[in-house]
Amino acid sequence: MEKVLVRSSGGVVVRREGSSFKVLLIRKRGSPFWTLPKGHLEEGESEEAAALREVAEETGCVPRLGPRIGEIAFTYERNGRLFEEHAAFYLMEAVTQGFLPPQDEVEEVRWVDLSQALDLLHYENERGILKRAQEYLEAQKANF
Repeated sequence: MEKVLVRSSGGVVVRREGSSFKVLLIRKRGSPFWTLPKGHLEEGESEEAAALREVAEETGCVPRLGPRIGEIAFTYERNGRLFEEHAAFYLMEAVTQGFLPPQDEVEEVRWVDLSQALDLLHYENERGILKRAQEYLEAQKANF
């Protein structure tokens, strides 16, 4: 079976609440699983631009781009074709805290405590990205 390479980009969007952080999670329409916002790069688009665009499109939240915190890779089959997706993730700070009402692609958007987000995220590789973000935030607490 032919393997198609796909590039995507997304964000771990955080906002400070007192001495802790909240993280923005999404649940896609028809899915029971909570995930980080991400999506495919458009032709000629950089990872950073795609991450900012996808977060804004899927959540309505305007983020400020922070450091690249990692990349995950996974495969899936769709319509008889095998896809290998590589998704880059950036730490982002929420500039606005509101978000869009449910839309075609995303059914629910929610701010959750960082520790709760680790429990809610369905995919292990996304939990790994969130743990890296948590380590970065703990090291940079006064500066982020």
